[in-house]
Amino acid sequence: MPVYYPGCNTDELPDYQCDPCEDYEKGRVRSVAFVSTSFYTTLLANPTSIPVWQSGILSGDIVIIPKVVGSLDAPDPITGPGYGDDVETILGRDFTLNWRDPSYKENCNFYNTLKRKKFYAIYRTGTQTHIADKTATIDTRAPVTENLEDNVEWNGSAKWRSQDNPCPFDTPLTIFECFAIN
Repeated sequence: MPVYYPGCNTDELPDYQCDPCEDYEKGRVRSVAFVSTSFYTTLLANPTSIPVWQSGILSGDIVIIPKVVGSLDAPDPITGPGYGDDVETILGRDFTLNWRDPSYKENCNFYNTLKRKKFYAIYRTGTQTHIADKTATIDTRAPVTENLEDNVEWNGSAKWRSQDNPCPFDTPLTIFECFAIN
């Protein structure tokens, strides 16, 4: 007879998907965005819907930074003591999303305010977009080097702890383009 543990994940393991014709996803974080806690479930319910994204952008619940260069670290597991015969237990992973934004002068107030907000992080790779499942701690800086040829740019990081990796979905067309809202 199986033993039931309340609160344990009882999801069935889905079948592995094998597609020998699948295109590889290209790297680099190319855009970042943030969604407010109040709009998160709305976006998550239909993440490929352009009208949902537009609604969130117009209301200020989604913030897009369209042209960046960045990366997402491959997080090591955070472990705790194991129980029974288990050597250890995975408690989660600490994710760090880093980006650099060359739009320096006009975005000082934006970045100074962004780091005080609670948002879920979003990032875009070649054709896929990903949304974190926990709110992020956001840090922004604008270091100035001694090199006369270096650009002064915003360096941002968003950190969150989660059990799960963000799953990819097809990037909605035109959402990550540079545009102004009047």
